[in-house]
Amino acid sequence: RGHHDAVTGVSYLRREGSLSPLVISVSKDAQLKVWDAETNFCIQSLLGHRSEIWSLCILKPNKSGASPIIITGTADEHIRGFRFVSPRNITADETSSTSTALVDSIDDVETVLEACGSVTRPSGSDRISHLSISAGGKMLAAQSSGKVVSFYRIRPINQANAHRKRRLRKANLKTQKNAENAWKETDNDDDDDDDDDDSSSDSDDSDDDSADTEVLQMQDMIELVTTLRCSAKLRGSAFHPIAARTGESEKFMVSLMNNSLEMYKVPTSSNGLSSAELVPAKTMLMDMQGHRSDVRAVALSGDCTSVATCSTDGVKLWSLATNKCIRNCSSNLNSAEIHGTCLAFAPGARLLVLGTKNGTCDIIDTASGSCIQSVARAHHTEVSNNNDNNKEETGAAIWAVAMKPDGSGFCTGGADKFVKFWNFEGDDETENQNQGDKVRVELD
Repeated sequence: RGHHDAVTGVSYLRREGSLSPLVISVSKDAQLKVWDAETNFCIQSLLGHRSEIWSLCILKPNKSGASPIIITGTADEHIRGFRFVSPRNITADETSSTSTALVDSIDDVETVLEACGSVTRPSGSDRISHLSISAGGKMLAAQSSGKVVSFYRIRPINQANAHRKRRLRKANLKTQKNAENAWKETDNDDDDDDDDDDSSSDSDDSDDDSADTEVLQMQDMIELVTTLRCSAKLRGSAFHPIAARTGESEKFMVSLMNNSLEMYKVPTSSNGLSSAELVPAKTMLMDMQGHRSDVRAVALSGDCTSVATCSTDGVKLWSLATNKCIRNCSSNLNSAEIHGTCLAFAPGARLLVLGTKNGTCDIIDTASGSCIQSVARAHHTEVSNNNDNNKEETGAAIWAVAMKPDGSGFCTGGADKFVKFWNFEGDDETENQNQGDKVRVELD
């Protein structure tokens, strides 16, 4: 009775009166399963989800005797909740929503799950990739696979009960109004109208009774407060481990695909706040200085004080003393097709030679980080044109670069099957070492 697709979430939950905990698992097969951790037996499978389940969290009760709530996030627009109930407390009316075979097969101390409704997420959100609850149990965060995080306030039990009563009262009034309109359309007799008034008054008296017997639904327990749209796609998120004090904002951190971390202050309630005040405020940014894509080449300076690295997003210089990026160098690297393939420091570490996949050779001044010369198609091949007999030159990748022992130049090897030798050309030797902007390279 295991899952039929990848398992995306697992959580332990200790049941009251038993030493053996339950294991809750969710999967891409759209099933939620409850397992006995001692016997490794699946005691319940819920099939109410309409799409893949990607995340799972448990809302622990903040009141003795209350049931924990299992919250699931899926690829559709709903956040669903499931409540633990005891089989001995399930009435005959409730057995239609739970498995009769399951209730009959376990003893009275066992617990099962029943659905307790769902809430709809803001439109345009991607699938939920992660659900988290704040340390104080006051906020629920639903992280999407895109750039959006939705924040929900978890109502205290007294406010949730009050919301349930209001919801049921509105539903009853709507039902009565629809019944009255239907009755008036079919029969306009005065006596029938009097009977209708009597029945509606009896229905009003039963509102409180129905509100007491109706269980809390997800829409009673949580409400949307605000949403956060980040500058890049989300990789992860978490609430601050220390619970916020009453009236203070929750601290929430996100990690982004651009290799940065951001901290936000999220309001815990929308009461009395304007739309501008509901927007989460960024309080901290940790923009890591590393490359945003894979590193293609590394070079160490002759004095062992700095390191150069290149990627599709550019060339960076690093200090070995501090292990920090000291300079971003300008180059022609701007896409996966034009990326660096090899690096080499010139003697004195004033110049940096960069070979690229499109055959360009760049000379970079390490002091300013600027590209002082770019030799297009330093290595090239000839490609025939199908329309005529003419041949066109296209750049060939430069796969290797090495400095001459005397420091007067370097050699490169490319995909055109050639090794080419280059000389540094300047006014004198001093300029070669100290004035990189006047240095030029020429083919030997």
